[in-house]
Amino acid sequence: MSGESVRAERPRSFAEFCVLARPRVCASLRAMTDGDRDVEDVVQEALLIARHRWDEVGSYEYPEAWLVRVSLRMLVRWRTRDRSRITALDHDPADTDAAQALDHLERSHDLAAVIATLPTRQREVITLFYRLDLPVAEIASALDMRPGTVRSLLARGRATIAARWSDDTGTSR
Repeated sequence: MSGESVRAERPRSFAEFCVLARPRVCASLRAMTDGDRDVEDVVQEALLIARHRWDEVGSYEYPEAWLVRVSLRMLVRWRTRDRSRITALDHDPADTDAAQALDHLERSHDLAAVIATLPTRQREVITLFYRLDLPVAEIASALDMRPGTVRSLLARGRATIAARWSDDTGTSR
């Protein structure tokens, strides 16, 4: 990324916001959650809330950050609810290990696969910073953390990506 921000204009209407923000937020949340199946549903629910609060949300400097924050919180609630409903499933760990090994071989040079291995908070911060081009202060607000923590997570995430990417491609930095 260049040092120059590629920030889009603030949407003029809720409909324009939906058209512009929904695909970007869905893609970002999928990257943050390794393709969670509930992402589109959660973003749609968050957009319904945004519609009812559009006068407030539309006035924010970064309404997309609000949408990400609400969607992430809803996704966490949905996962918690689902975990409490699911009983233990019988499966062969060897099958899982083999499938994971095959998946890793197929995606070893894919940056998305490297990002997916990051700890959750690093993955979230990296995704919001690079996919949505949000500033550190907005990421801090969206994820309920301090800007210094965001910068630290960005630095650690970048270092981990560089090291794993170098390991996977056999090159050095």
